[in-house]
Amino acid sequence: MPEKLEPLEKVASLFDAISGVFDTWLETLQAKVYGEVTWQHLQHLLPELSGALVLDAGGGTGRWTLPLAGKGYRVVLCDISPGMLRQACDKIRREDLTDRAWATLQNLENLAFAGEIFDFVLCEDGPLSICDAPKALGEMVRVLKPGGMIWAAVAGRFALSLRRLQRDFEEAVALATGARSFTRYKGLGNTRVFSPAELRELFVEQGLEVIAIYGNGIATGRLAAGMQDAAQFDEALFRQVSELERQCSEEPSLLGLGEYLQIAARKPYKVSPVGNESPIFG
Repeated sequence: MPEKLEPLEKVASLFDAISGVFDTWLETLQAKVYGEVTWQHLQHLLPELSGALVLDAGGGTGRWTLPLAGKGYRVVLCDISPGMLRQACDKIRREDLTDRAWATLQNLENLAFAGEIFDFVLCEDGPLSICDAPKALGEMVRVLKPGGMIWAAVAGRFALSLRRLQRDFEEAVALATGARSFTRYKGLGNTRVFSPAELRELFVEQGLEVIAIYGNGIATGRLAAGMQDAAQFDEALFRQVSELERQCSEEPSLLGLGEYLQIAARKPYKVSPVGNESPIFG
């Protein structure tokens, strides 16, 4: 398999094709636990001002836009897939959030927004793994206000390597050693994988201050397939698995085993150089 990204037109077409059924996966135990643990970490990083402007970059059908808008934030969802956006718009209307949530067709590698207008940027569920990550991240940094936070998730290198062991040993080794950085994942063609160190380097190179990196899908990725994909489960099981996932996500020694790696980073404030002529120094 060539080490390159899928054309953006193909990515959009793939998501258009699954847009009508995409939300069914969100009802599974694995997805519910992922969302619960993500919110536990994310809520402490969101802007204090409820009316703050948030960009949901690659937001799909609005999985994160709806709860953010429900908390009082103004949210702009952008995505490359018209089909996913139609689903998001339908949900925004049904939830009566049209005064706080908007959806727009956008390419993450070339955002059509003015600079430094968003208070917070969210890029969840792996968009950075299926586009030019440095270019897309650079655009997110450009539209983020100084002092603002970025939260993003990417596909994890070592978790996907281990999943390949029984089916394709050579690919598993190549992914684990870094000889390869792309693999097939969830039917979306070539997907870029990251180790924790690679993810940190990507963000640091954009001038961001990394606050935290978490693994997600560590515990749920090791459940039996029937349990992972179960759409019906009791609350006690959900709470037990969620707590186990949270503990694993925060354990440094397990970080690289996350099916997804999640990162929180801050855009520094601009600092003007101070010369000897400054009145501060008399």
